[in-house]
Amino acid sequence: MRRLSKAGILLITLVAVLIVVRLCLPSIVKYYANQTLQNDLKGYTGSIQEIDIHLYRGAYAIHGLRIDKKVGKLPVPL
Repeated sequence: MRRLSKAGILLITLVAVLIVVRLCLPSIVKYYANQTLQNDLKGYTGSIQEIDIHLYRGAYAIHGLRIDKKVGKLPVPL
């Protein structure tokens, strides 16, 4: 069995790291978007259920977006 060169090992490691980052990317973006909707909108609150990221075409899709206007004691859907 041939031994892999240092460049081969580096390439395999880089590809593995990129695959893991790609798999984690929707969760990271969803967390960031939900934090922004919860904390940065004055008078409003919101949440996102799911985000799909399509890197090959540079697009994303948001599913289950909910924004509520805080009025009085009960939130009102926007």
